[in-house]
Amino acid sequence: MKIQIDRTLYFEIVGRPGKPSTISSNLKLEDVDDQEDQAWNNHIDMLESMILAHHVAGIDVTSEAYLAGIRTAVEVASNVISEMV
Repeated sequence: MKIQIDRTLYFEIVGRPGKPSTISSNLKLEDVDDQEDQAWNNHIDMLESMILAHHVAGIDVTSEAYLAGIRTAVEVASNVISEMV
């Protein structure tokens, strides 16, 4: 199941609610040479873990309300990282 954040950004869950599942996204940075990139990836790891936990618990992570919350969380992570600079 793909959870679209916008036209290009997404989280993808493989598995069913109540069953072992995995999550990935295309939000992480490949080249993590500096502290800012590492901090961004840490934020995305946290979001992935939360989304996966909610999915496994049976929460509808595709609902519009949930997606709005995830979009806000990604935006907040971006703002936090930009303030580090």
